[in-house]
Amino acid sequence: MSIVVTIETGASMFQLIGLAEVSLRETRLRVLSALAQVGLHIDGYSIKVQISPAGLRNEGFFDLAIATAVILAFEKKTLPGTVVLGELSLSGGVRPVRGVLPALRGAASKGIQHAIVPRANLAEAASASEFDVCVAGKLDAVQDYLCGASELERASIPFRPKQPAALDLADMRGMASTRRAIEIAAAGQHSILFIGPPGAGITMASRRIPTIRNVSTRTRQRRREFYEGAATTAAARASRRGVFAAA
Repeated sequence: MSIVVTIETGASMFQLIGLAEVSLRETRLRVLSALAQVGLHIDGYSIKVQISPAGLRNEGFFDLAIATAVILAFEKKTLPGTVVLGELSLSGGVRPVRGVLPALRGAASKGIQHAIVPRANLAEAASASEFDVCVAGKLDAVQDYLCGASELERASIPFRPKQPAALDLADMRGMASTRRAIEIAAAGQHSILFIGPPGAGITMASRRIPTIRNVSTRTRQRRREFYEGAATTAAARASRRGVFAAA
């Protein structure tokens, strides 16, 4: 998707062209209210926002892109090759939206490598490693970024130390033959059958098998094929939905 904004002096007017009628009024209200919060008013200006392809329905997904395009038009700047996603609140806050990762995957297939997304979608957007992703919590932060007054925060997945497993085979004392059987079965990806009376430690031992179990090469291949297929499907869906860029 692309957005083109035309601003002329004259009677105060704000037209959105290309959105489905069902979402037009709400989009206009959110965008105008958010723009007013950052000091941009339409008094004395005739603003036309052309959105293509036509007929798209906006449930907040395009709000930030539309507002960004209007700000750029006032500043007489462009923002080529950038995806802008986010819903605006009436107070100018940038709310999270669904489908950020599929949208970024779809944009990447078209050669786009930059994005601005809601701060609440940071973790999801950061997983798109091929993108230079900025995050924003308010429209005024985006405005300062576009005007060159400040930089936006870059999306990155915060480091989290690996948590130790609650259960570990190393905690077992004694039961040498049981431990040996578990280790052999886990190493060879074999089945194992525990037989014994209540209190013999069968449950305790079986719960600790995952702590030493290796994932086979075949299992890793299946997982890789699954995730690659999911990414391809997401990119295809995003491509059908459109690329959300402000220009």
